[in-house]
Amino acid sequence: MTLPGTPRAIAPEFAKYLQLYQSWATNEREDLEVFVGYLPIPQLDPDQVEALEEKISEGEVTARISQLNNFPNGFPIQFYKWVTLKVVKPILFSAASEAGILPPDLREATIALINKEGKGADNCAS
Repeated sequence: MTLPGTPRAIAPEFAKYLQLYQSWATNEREDLEVFVGYLPIPQLDPDQVEALEEKISEGEVTARISQLNNFPNGFPIQFYKWVTLKVVKPILFSAASEAGILPPDLREATIALINKEGKGADNCAS
């Protein structure tokens, strides 16, 4: 393979892959509803909907954390139990429930491109 040697020759290659991997985040409810409308999501029955719409209590969060083993990040469960007793309030989930939508940072993703084994980093298709 011959590598392009000028910026004019390189630019179309980068443009092709930029367009391929580029997406725009949106916080517009209508855009999200259109997107989700195309997904094959199973429907909940009315009892499940009612259970999910109930507010998350501090007791539920505390009970769930007390059932966990050590976390993969290395913090022992005792730390989380202590934090639960001191500061846990299900603010995030309650706020999302009241707003009807998760905060923007929980609806974003980062894609990291990893070169294929045996292919050079200078090959856009790798």
